[in-house]
Amino acid sequence: MGNKNINVDDVVIFRVDEYRNGNICEFDGHVQIVNKLGVYVLYLSGYRSRNDFIEYKDIIAKVDKSMPIITLKNAPFTGHFIEYEQESSAQQPMKVSE
Repeated sequence: MGNKNINVDDVVIFRVDEYRNGNICEFDGHVQIVNKLGVYVLYLSGYRSRNDFIEYKDIIAKVDKSMPIITLKNAPFTGHFIEYEQESSAQQPMKVSE
């Protein structure tokens, strides 16, 4: 879908194989660079900060303080989010019921 209206300094929830060993985990991080294929995100892993490229298909949600508090379906996070559906090739924002 493109950039999903994600901008520099946004906080996103995403999936990443941080050690490239097949163990995919969910993290939250701050967007540093946005391009047409994905974003570069700065995040904490244990006591170390990491910077990885995250494709748009691996972004689960974006923090948006104007949204109601929800629990994400695809990650262990609760907060003010715009949640994205997990699809095979592209993601669309999920509608939040009021």
